[in-house]
Parts: sequence; C-alpha cells; structure tokens
Amino acid sequence: MSRVTSSLNHYDIAIIGGGMVGAALACGLQQTDLRIILIDAAPLPAPPDHRLIALNHSSCTALQSLGIWDALADKAAPILKIHVTQRGKFGSVLLSAQEAGLTQFGAVVPAAAIQHALYAQLAQAEILHARVSGIQETTENVVLTTENATLTARCVIAADGTHSTVRKLLNIPTETIDYQQQALVTVTSLKQAHDGVARERFHATGALAMLPLQGNQAATIWSDTTAHIDALMQLSDKDFVARLQQQMGHYAGKLLDVAQRYTYPLTFMHVKPQQQVRQRIALIGNAAHTLHPIAAQGLNLALHEILFFVNYFAHRGAASLNLPQHPDYFAQQKTALQLSHRLNQLFCSDILPLSMLRGVGMSLLDICASAKQHFIARALGQNL
Repeated sequence: MSRVTSSLNHYDIAIIGGGMVGAALACGLQQTDLRIILIDAAPLPAPPDHRLIALNHSSCTALQSLGIWDALADKAAPILKIHVTQRGKFGSVLLSAQEAGLTQFGAVVPAAAIQHALYAQLAQAEILHARVSGIQETTENVVLTTENATLTARCVIAADGTHSTVRKLLNIPTETIDYQQQALVTVTSLKQAHDGVARERFHATGALAMLPLQGNQAATIWSDTTAHIDALMQLSDKDFVARLQQQMGHYAGKLLDVAQRYTYPLTFMHVKPQQQVRQRIALIGNAAHTLHPIAAQGLNLALHEILFFVNYFAHRGAASLNLPQHPDYFAQQKTALQLSHRLNQLFCSDILPLSMLRGVGMSLLDICASAKQHFIARALGQNL
C-alpha cells in the first residue's frame, strides 16, 4: 500500500475509515477511473476482527462484484435453512432456501477473512495513516486537515464507525439507544453436522444464534444483558459449554467445546437521512447507523450502500461529482433499522401477552407460504 507524503493532494473521492466498510468501498471504486484515497487514524491493515458475519444472498453477490469472493469461498459456510425458536415457549419458524427458490440464503464468513481479502485487493491503493482534525466544505471541494497533510476531495465518504470523527466534526446529530446489552461471540464445536442450518433461539432477556461454519463448527453469538454476559465471561470453557447447551437445548445436538470468547457492546444509533448525505459528504455503515445483531443487518446494509455509491460514481465523470441528495437505498435502510430494533423489542421481553402473541405469530408464519416469502424478501432486502 502506497503512502501519501506530500503536503497538498487533490482527489476525486476521499474515504475516511479503513475498516471493512471503507475498504470495501475503496475496492469497488478502484474499478472506476477516479482518484481515490483511503484515510484511517490507525495503521492499515486493521487489527483482526473476531466477529463472525452472516452475509445475505445479495451481500455475497456484492462481494463477488468487488472481486474478493473467490478468496472467501473456501471459508464461507452456506446458510440453507433458518430455524427460529423461543426457549420455554411454543412457536417456531423454519425457513428453507430451496422453498424460497434460492440455492442458499447467504453464508457465514469470519470477519477476519473478509478483512484479509479486502486489504489484499487494495495492495496498490493510496493510503494515508492520519487522524482527520478538520473538515471544510466549499462550493467545489472538501478540505480535509490532518496532522501531517492537507487534502482536497470532490467528495468525502465517511466510513469511520459508530464513533465517527467526521460526524462529530460536522456536528451531525444522532438518535442513540443504549440497549444495556452485550454480544458474546465465539466458535462452538459440534458433535453432529449442522447441515447448513442457522439457528436463532430467543429467551427472556436476549437471543442466542448458532450459525454454520466450515466443518462441524458454529458461529455463536449470544446477546444478553451486560450483567449476564459479564457473568458468562467468568465461566470456565467447560461450564460455559454446559450453560450454552442448557440454553440451546437439543436443537444443535451435543456441544463439545468453544474457542476464545469476545464481547461487544450493543447500541442502536442512526442519523436522519437528510443529515446522512450532503452535496459532497456522505456517511455510510456504522458511521450512519449501528444496529443490534439480532437480524444480522449491519454489514449487509453497508454493502448495499457501497454498491449504490460504486454504481453512482462509475456513471459520473470526475468533473461533475455531486452526491445524490435522496439516495434510493434509504427505503431499504429504513426497513433494516426497523427490523433490527423492533425484533429486539419484540423477542427480548417475557411479558406474558407479548410472549403468547409472539408464539402465535411464529406458528402462523411457519405454516403460511406467502407470509414466509414476504418475510424472506424483507430480510434479504428484496422487493422493498
């Protein structure tokens, strides 16, 4: 990766943030004739990400168009079915990709593998390791000030995460909800084959997902109250497996052991659409919206935004770069935000009437083919 050293540089597009979202956008824009720079406060490549990512069908296609899927194919485990249950309550849903006319719903891929493939694709990209300390919008450009360079760009795309520096410098307000929850992430070894089934089991204060990985392993994401997750982190591996088995029941068969456990805080944050895209500055990914993992919408939504901007810029000359004021991905964004937030509210509650309604709804969904198709389409971002 080349480093920018001169004191004044001009670019068509500056991408702020070198995580998966920023790197994926840079990969896509490399396919245009625009001059691009990727800026991140930390040295790149970034430290390994321990999350396990559930990609929907559209996101797998997006990564193919970005040119990195071939590097991920042997690390991706297909999702052939989705089985949703609730602990201690009636009602369940089983969704089949075959019944939906798909070869698979998507795939589960370690985030570190996606990172590695993206950075390999960016081997010749222009990279600046610097913290952005100032942003000034003019009629023609955006001036970016860092500790060791001043840059101008026709457009700036901020992909610098939940605590976005760009968002703060521009004083863009957010709506934020602290769920007082954490997600515990690990890999569980299974005695029997998972057969490509992704399982999500809801309980009174959270949710437990076990998603297929290569081999007899499952990506395990347990979201719960901060106090409960802290207590789970204190358990030995043997005691944690026993607690996980108790919570999951027989649905995934016998659980053998787990890898190292990691935790992430869970919040809901989003920027209003009219604040997300200006004439020359846009926020994407977690800089614009941070979601609960319950519906696995986070990176999938970001990849949808990335493809939109790649296609948009590919059809515009460098002399006429202006950002669209009403991007057509806002409708899907609204759906993803509502799906993530409302599912957490609906399922992570043990109020009796709501619990009964939940069970009835899941049972009806399980037997109604048209309702299943509509639910699948919404989850995959289709026909919205």
